[in-house]
Amino acid sequence: MELIYISHPFTGNEELNRLDARQITGRLSMRHQDEFIFINPLDLFQGQSDFLEPDSLILKQALEVLRKCNGVVFCKGWQRSAGCRKEFALATKLGLPIWESPELFTENVVWGEDECQKSR
Repeated sequence: MELIYISHPFTGNEELNRLDARQITGRLSMRHQDEFIFINPLDLFQGQSDFLEPDSLILKQALEVLRKCNGVVFCKGWQRSAGCRKEFALATKLGLPIWESPELFTENVVWGEDECQKSR
């Protein structure tokens, strides 16, 4: 099975953003349970966020997790999130398939390996 990273804004309304990311991850997991494992960093690092400072350390760890994934799904508002933009930059650098919304997952890859190679 392939690992798919869920990039979702966090800062601003952390509780609501964490809940939304969890629901998106759950829906995708139910639809694609035999094909993909979805990685939600907002839940993955929830326990650490109370102890690790600054937030940049958590983002650094999240980016390391993203390096292990086979693709990234970006959620609404990602363009306004500094963390999501860093995830996008890394995903394009790595040539990972990118979906611009959960609804488009497996349908329309925004950037694939060929396009990322051309854009460098």
